[in-house]
Amino acid sequence: MSTAWSTGPEYAQKTRTLLEQHGLSSFATLILAPLVVRDGFTPWYDETALPPTMGPANLLVVDGPPASVAAETRYPALPRLMDRLAASATVFLDDAGRPDELRIVQRWTQNWPTFKAEYLPLEKGLAILSRQQ
Repeated sequence: MSTAWSTGPEYAQKTRTLLEQHGLSSFATLILAPLVVRDGFTPWYDETALPPTMGPANLLVVDGPPASVAAETRYPALPRLMDRLAASATVFLDDAGRPDELRIVQRWTQNWPTFKAEYLPLEKGLAILSRQQ
C-alpha cells in the first residue's frame, strides 16, 4: 500500500513556463507525479509515472520534494532511478548545502562508490555526482 501527498501542480506549471521562456521545451519532458511511500523509503515521486521506455538518462536533476516533506526526502531519487541512468550519468542535487542533502550525498557515494561528488557553493549549494567507469 502506498500513501499519496499533493505535490502541487503549480510547481509543474512554473517549470513549464520557465522552459518555454528559455526556449527549452523541446529538450525536456515534464511529468507530474504524486509523492508516495514505498519499501520503507521516505516519500518520493511515483516513478511509475515515467514512461517505461524512458532512459537511459545522461543527466538527473534532483530538486524536490521539498525538505518539509520528510528528513532526507531526496534520497530515494538515486535508488529508484538507478536502473534508468546511463553508464556515464551525472546527477545534480540542488540545495546541497543543507544538512539533509549533505547526508544524502554521503549515503549515495557510500552505497554507489562509482559516483564521485563535487560541491559548488551556489545559492544553496549544488552537488554534482559523476559516475566513474
